[in-house]
Amino acid sequence: MDNEFKKRRVTVKAGTFFLLLIFFSAAFSFSIGFNADASEMRIDVDFDDEKLYEGDVFTVSVYDPSVDINKTGQSPYLSDVLIYFNMKEYLIPRVEGYVEIKAPEVTRDTNFLIIANKTGYEDAQKNITVVNKPLLFVSLPEGDTVDGSKNFFTVKVTEESLDGKPVANATVAIQNYGTSVYLTDKYGRAFLKVPKNREEITIKAIKPPGYKDGFLTAKVNLPLPWWETFISTPYFPIVVSVIVLTVAIIIVNTRSFSTERRKKMEKIDDEKEVETGPHGKILELKEKKKTSKVEEIRISRPKKEKEIVTIKKEKEEILPVISKNKENEDEWFKGAEERKYELNKLTGEIDEEKVDKWFEGVNDTKNKIEDKLKKRKKKTK
Repeated sequence: MDNEFKKRRVTVKAGTFFLLLIFFSAAFSFSIGFNADASEMRIDVDFDDEKLYEGDVFTVSVYDPSVDINKTGQSPYLSDVLIYFNMKEYLIPRVEGYVEIKAPEVTRDTNFLIIANKTGYEDAQKNITVVNKPLLFVSLPEGDTVDGSKNFFTVKVTEESLDGKPVANATVAIQNYGTSVYLTDKYGRAFLKVPKNREEITIKAIKPPGYKDGFLTAKVNLPLPWWETFISTPYFPIVVSVIVLTVAIIIVNTRSFSTERRKKMEKIDDEKEVETGPHGKILELKEKKKTSKVEEIRISRPKKEKEIVTIKKEKEEILPVISKNKENEDEWFKGAEERKYELNKLTGEIDEEKVDKWFEGVNDTKNKIEDKLKKRKKKTK
């Protein structure tokens, strides 16, 4: 019994202690929070658009509604005020009189509480709603590639949501490529010009303030040069083989023709002989084993001093020689060249005043000279 009584007394004492602790804690808290002399203050929130979108910057200021600037000449806006927002603490400085805060990123429209605290004033509170910005989704009909062989390609801009509704009047451009911008139509489509000197591009779509910027990186399939296209075809090895074979045939035929022509010329040269005249002058080229034929003879003689000779005596000396050589008709023609020269000079065939003389004739030169001598002999009789 004594033990049970002792246990009850301990339990009563413990309960009484906890009740007294709770009472004094509540009284202390009430005395701290309650201030009969505290003034009222209000929170003012300012942002650019009608709605506060995620990522936007807004300003928070606190003012005392009991202060009239027209009567007191003092600004009602308070400084050194602590602002609590989204589990962060900000302080309104004395100079600016406000503080800038960036709205947090949200997945849906979310309400946030702003609390202002300053000594001598009651705490002020204000609720704001941060609106979620849908992300712009940029897509291409061909996937993530652009056909570089065309002049334009299509870009589609939609909301990144379950329904994916198209976004009209969104601005679309290629980053770091020119200054051209395009607007989407009511179907969310924009038609961009294909860049001809890029292998990869980044497409950006924006529509402030209600949407987050959208991006898409795409590859540009530029058309290959014609020679690379040709090399990649299965016909390239065949064409190369035909070209090589044709060149080889041409080279072989050219060499064969050159060799044949050279041999022919060597054969012609072997069949010709050179006939020289007095003083080693070349009279003509004569083909072997053929009758002699003078096509053109050019005789160059050194000019000699003229001298007076008696034609009669020369004739008497020459004629016997000619008649003597009649026994062998070819003997006189094969004689000394100097006699032939003297004979031609006497018959007028050579003019000493002119060094060169041209003769043209056919058949045998011997017969021509012999006819001249016969005519001269008849005149002298």
